[in-house]
Amino acid sequence: MRVLGPLQVVIDGVPVDIRGRIKRTLLGRLVIAQGQVVSTGRLIEDIWEGEPPPSAVSVLQVQIHNLRRVFEPQRPRRAPAAILVSEPHGYALRLAPEEVDAWRFEALLGAYEKRVRDLAAEFDAAQRCALLDEALDCWHGPALESFPDARWAEAEVARLTDLRLLAAELRAQAALELDRPTEVVTGLRPLVERYPEREESTRLLATAQYRLGQQTDALATLRRARDYLIREMGVNPGRRLQELETAILTQSEALEQ
Repeated sequence: MRVLGPLQVVIDGVPVDIRGRIKRTLLGRLVIAQGQVVSTGRLIEDIWEGEPPPSAVSVLQVQIHNLRRVFEPQRPRRAPAAILVSEPHGYALRLAPEEVDAWRFEALLGAYEKRVRDLAAEFDAAQRCALLDEALDCWHGPALESFPDARWAEAEVARLTDLRLLAAELRAQAALELDRPTEVVTGLRPLVERYPEREESTRLLATAQYRLGQQTDALATLRRARDYLIREMGVNPGRRLQELETAILTQSEALEQ
């Protein structure tokens, strides 16, 4: 199942078209619960955005039944469901972490953090790049792209997007350590344009531009960030951005390391 981009369900390698707003919303809502039970009342509240019809409970039950037929078409009639399961007062999605792109992304990011913590120097930049590439490859578009106006998705979209940006920054830092600044510029330029408030992305992009001999571009990147932060957020750039601008202007040798 994919939610990092358009909603997509693939069963045994075959894409399955999930039609209908209620079924799609139900799936998205259960995915962000990460396998935890979501109460019937919460599902009804989110699916109908606070204005459920009198038949909401029965409609929800029918849509649950229809989705179960999609996921487990060979399940005997009275056998308990194994994927979209009933729990006291609600429902849950029971899938392995690698079967949902958002869950897999977070599992890989968690594995990265654990290896950094446990292995330290043994977890070199090339290994970090490879693991972060695997995590970032889970993304095929914006988080929960199929639910752009859903109130229930807003917090999760923000959380997942922030994790994606963090992973991109960590990957860029590792690439700089490997002296691969072109990859950093290619990967970070569109993110900096879209999220100009990310000072770490700006710092890494400007550093990569400088290492490619693009001093003017690097200074322009820093100045755009400064102008945005002052104009839109009422704050000055942080110390690291200020120090980087000074280092670029003085062509500090430390920037080549």
